[in-house]
Amino acid sequence: MKHCLFGILLTLAATGIAHAETIFVPSFGDSGLQTFNYTFAADFTGTVIIGVSDEGDSGVESFLDLAGYGQYLRTNPTTPVDTSSYANAENEFGSDGELYTFALTALAGESFSFDWRFHTEDYDPFNDFAFVSLVDGAQSQVHYAVLAEIAAVPVPAAIWLFGSSLVGWLGLRRKA
Repeated sequence: MKHCLFGILLTLAATGIAHAETIFVPSFGDSGLQTFNYTFAADFTGTVIIGVSDEGDSGVESFLDLAGYGQYLRTNPTTPVDTSSYANAENEFGSDGELYTFALTALAGESFSFDWRFHTEDYDPFNDFAFVSLVDGAQSQVHYAVLAEIAAVPVPAAIWLFGSSLVGWLGLRRKA
């Protein structure tokens, strides 16, 4: 029984629960239409930064469509901006991309939301990503979320799952 519980815990640990906000898109994939929503705990006056960043390569593109804003952000635009201060869900910092920035004022309890869609013509290990950052008037980051990024090949999770089941079966075999 202990081995079964251990296997379940390892399986849960390998699923990446810590990045519940992030949608992992397969290589050459698409997130489908998604909605970002944030409710302010305190009054907010500041800047919203929505961006897409290249993480490693320079020739293949990923895109972020911002429905309702009429914006289409790319990782390799003709005039790229520095996105090296933004990181993906694996804490790998970007290099260049595009940002869409605008001012926002909200009261405590109010929500800010937008629809988005991330699609890519890139592949792992380059992990291009899309993000949103809320920065207040004092230039303090109030909220940062990685909306989507290219998914890593799920071999480590498969190894954890297989390894934990193997340990469980060996444990059961010894008791028998």
